[in-house]
Amino acid sequence: MERLTITANYSYLETVTDQSMLFSNIIVDPDPLVATTYRSTAHVYGIDAVYAVAEPLDLSFGIQQVRSAARFDVPVRVFTLANVTGSFDTSGITSLTRLDTVETGVTARARLAHQQACGLFDEL
Repeated sequence: MERLTITANYSYLETVTDQSMLFSNIIVDPDPLVATTYRSTAHVYGIDAVYAVAEPLDLSFGIQQVRSAARFDVPVRVFTLANVTGSFDTSGITSLTRLDTVETGVTARARLAHQQACGLFDEL
């Protein structure tokens, strides 16, 4: 199959950001900040195929899938609430902020190339 070209690819992307979360409106603790990490990762898979049917015509097909995950890694911390008996903690925030996605894309294309040539000759 000398007219067939197949290409596969893979990419890995990762972002990690350290930041602070502020819990302030109803908290009476002197330090309402929590240091947290935001992490985002993605795996990108793809495969493309091109087949040259004849000299002027080629067909291509491609599929790509992106699997990504993002979340805040919030450490467990206990806070005292204003005007409320008891306290609350941050233990469930990490699971609430987790987002896993899968995206799939498909492409197909046909290309017809037409070439014309013109020559000018001068015979001496």
